[in-house]
Formats: sequence, structure tokens, C-alpha cells
Amino acid sequence: MGSVIIPKNAKNVDLLVVSDKGFGKRTSTTEYKTQSRAGSGILTYKVTERTGHLVSARAVSTDNGSDILLATASGKVLRISTKNVPVLGRATQGVRLIKLDPDDSLTSAAVIEEELEETAE
Repeated sequence: MGSVIIPKNAKNVDLLVVSDKGFGKRTSTTEYKTQSRAGSGILTYKVTERTGHLVSARAVSTDNGSDILLATASGKVLRISTKNVPVLGRATQGVRLIKLDPDDSLTSAAVIEEELEETAE
């Protein structure tokens, strides 16, 4: 899981969330209101038996091409582009990002930004 702080002047930023049963989505940060002290939180994902609980929440830029690395408990790793993850509303379930075996689960997700990849080469 995670928490994300988005600066007030940030533009073109989406919130990417991924669940332990392989579902995920991006949501535009413009759909979230600013929280102040004693805020009760904002619903961002509809947790169900089918989708599972959230594993990761990350801020991704819509301007550059970043990728996501998804890792499962059985050791499988999948790399997909963030552009392949649809932008959906806050209280939705998302779409299947990776097909898992019945006894497997997603354990982590990492975002690889394009700029970091270019400097490493």
C-alpha cells in the first residue's frame, strides 16, 4: 500500500493503484479534493472479493512514458506501460492487469520513469 502527496500546482499526474488479485487503474488527481487537518480520507478503490485489497498506490506522470513492474508471490514479473492502464473514476474496481493462478497473488508494483531509464543506459 502507500500514500501519495500531490503538490497543489502539479498537473498531468494520475494516481495508479494495483490490487493483490491483479486489478489496477489510473485516476486523475483532479478528481480528489484537498484534505485539511482532521480529514476523514477519500475513497479511491472499490475493494471486493473479486478484486482484493490494494498492494500499491503511486503517482505517475501522464506526460512521459513510464512502465510498471508487477511482481507475484510465485516469482513472476510483468512489465507493462502505464498508458495501457485505463483512467477510471475514484470508486471503481479497475481492470485486470495480470492474470494470476488461483493460489497466487500480486505482492508489489514499482513504477519505472522514462528519465531514469535513459540515464542508466
